[in-house]
Amino acid sequence: MELSLSQELMIGSTYAGEEICRLFGGQRGTRIRTPKAMPLVLLFAGRRYRVNQQHPGSGGDCCASPGEPFGCCDGVAANGTPVVLDPEEGWNADGFYHFQGERQMHFVRGNRAVRDHARDGKLLLLFEEASLGRQGASMKRRVWRFVGPMECAGHYFAPLRSAKAAIVFLLAPVSSWSPWQAVLPGDSRRLSPVTGRYPLAFLKSRPDAIAARAEKARHGHPSSAREWLASCLRIQGYVRDRSLGFCEMCGKPTPFANSRGEPCLEVHYMLRPYDSGVDPVHYLAACCLECHGRIHCGPDGRRHDEALARRVAMLERSVDRDELLTVTAGVIHDADGKVLLTQRGHGALAGKWEFPGGKVEAGETLEACLAREIREELDLAIGDIRPLAASVYHYDDFAVRLFGLSARATGNHVELREHANGVWVWPSELTSYDLSPADLPVAAAVARPMR
Repeated sequence: MELSLSQELMIGSTYAGEEICRLFGGQRGTRIRTPKAMPLVLLFAGRRYRVNQQHPGSGGDCCASPGEPFGCCDGVAANGTPVVLDPEEGWNADGFYHFQGERQMHFVRGNRAVRDHARDGKLLLLFEEASLGRQGASMKRRVWRFVGPMECAGHYFAPLRSAKAAIVFLLAPVSSWSPWQAVLPGDSRRLSPVTGRYPLAFLKSRPDAIAARAEKARHGHPSSAREWLASCLRIQGYVRDRSLGFCEMCGKPTPFANSRGEPCLEVHYMLRPYDSGVDPVHYLAACCLECHGRIHCGPDGRRHDEALARRVAMLERSVDRDELLTVTAGVIHDADGKVLLTQRGHGALAGKWEFPGGKVEAGETLEACLAREIREELDLAIGDIRPLAASVYHYDDFAVRLFGLSARATGNHVELREHANGVWVWPSELTSYDLSPADLPVAAAVARPMR
């Protein structure tokens, strides 16, 4: 079957090895290929046999020893008995596809590419030999069946009949949302996918995500693909709940929703759970498509990845210590387009200017929290509340997770009940005020559309 750039690979379809090489490139003559021009790792599983099979008329072994030509039966003896595939490679009773890595017993080159594919932002594409050719025939002269996109769930070391050992990878069908899943662009006539969500709800799903960590199945390898996939989905679901639809790298709310109406964010693995056995929630982040691509493909991707890892670790440590404070900050515009700033009159940040808002209470959405706080502190009614930006800032004894929201004021009369001062300013004047550190990312988001 000839392959062209305009076609999509179809699971179960067969393709000539020469066409696969022409389309994707990559190293020749290896079972694991890493094309330079594409974020892919190609895996080629050959057909292997446990024992030789003899039958009348074959002139010897149908599946011959190494160095001898294959027989005439294409894996089936004359009496109809199928030749047994090598149990070390292929679908196993545990639900994983067991794929034998390259011969060296170290995680270098192809073996490293398979193990770290998620951290490197690459997708595994698994092909399985569809028909027998002559022993030693080049891979591009064989026919390959596309098994599908896969994820590496772990690995183990298995002895071979040659008295050597091999790295065997456990592969499972892709379980997480991917960029190829249907997405719905944001529509100005309906609510943002971030609107109406509860910022403290992720605390309820956190214990379940921690309990699902891969450490439970780290002795050897996961007991079944079903168990591993269920754990992955619970952990990834928690990370998306934690993000609340805001990219945890740039802080912007996602404008897209997937086919289920959920915020469209990709889960980025800063460290695969089976690499270290640590609690994975500290090493996963929800990123928008742009930031996820910047981490894996940008010239400064490593720097962004390290900064994101520090931010997520700080957030999770604050939750562990019960030191996280979740607050809202309202960028409230009046009829002229000016923005309201208020000045703190007491506390460690006395004299600092900030966007008015307050602490989120249990069972409260961001929009409800901001409307309540503005009404209580300023006696001001607001409407048209929309997500703007999110940030995390660590003070000496606690951390603040701040969600910036834009809103419209029904008037400009403000009654200062808790603040020392208040002023309406043009967005271009925000930088001239001594803002509190946690509010600086929100001020940058206000100025962003003006660039």
